[in-house]
Amino acid sequence: HGDSYLSHLLTDQSIGLSQLGSDMKHICIIGAGFAGLTAVRSLRRQDQAVSITLIAPQPELHYLPGAAFLAPLAAGWDLQIEQMDHFQKKTGRNRCRLLSSYGMIQLSIPLLKGKHQQQPYRDVRIARDSPWERTHWRTIQSCYGRSPFFEHYADTLASLYENREKFLWDWNMKLFHWVLEQLHIPASFALSTAWNPTPESDIHDFRGAIHPSDQGLVKEVVYPQVFTDRHGFTGDLSVLDLLFCAGPQARMILREMTRPTPA
Repeated sequence: HGDSYLSHLLTDQSIGLSQLGSDMKHICIIGAGFAGLTAVRSLRRQDQAVSITLIAPQPELHYLPGAAFLAPLAAGWDLQIEQMDHFQKKTGRNRCRLLSSYGMIQLSIPLLKGKHQQQPYRDVRIARDSPWERTHWRTIQSCYGRSPFFEHYADTLASLYENREKFLWDWNMKLFHWVLEQLHIPASFALSTAWNPTPESDIHDFRGAIHPSDQGLVKEVVYPQVFTDRHGFTGDLSVLDLLFCAGPQARMILREMTRPTPA
């Protein structure tokens, strides 16, 4: 829970990095979920010299993932996606972030109650007691219906939301392949075959990837958004935001975000 606490601490307007202690020049954040990445962003904005180590497993498949997941693929990296881990709550596996007229909002896929805890990710089932696909699609329409490239991608994406999947993994993988196709990115990734806390040397491991001289695997690249006039630029969003707002330029922007491969 350290990343959640730190994220809360750093996003509180009354508390800044200086209050964490003047001698705290190296900070280790355990967890690369929404809270952990928010903590990294907040720390980096407050002090460019602080050393940040982000401890996280190999990338797991997210629901409509963001730039941090897709930028390395756009740059031609060969990545391995973790499929042998167990489901964890409050992660991007069943959540994604969009930008609405009111600010950032989060979509969450409902899961069978009490059935997904400590269950292999691939075995997690989606709950069927609410029309969440329709709700999510209508929310996407509301957020991006006026974006420059919404009509270009809308029909094929809408058709996916009309076909139900039983398992969360299958749903996320179906959307992931759709995203890669729209970005014209080859599906040059492998799936793990066994849980391994220390991947082989030829597999990029995202642990410890953020250092003072290299602020992580991706850097922020600003592009026009639908509600920039209200909220300024908002990062850490689903790739849908980039696709609907930048269209064919999305892949180039992802490449610009990519840091050199960590040694």
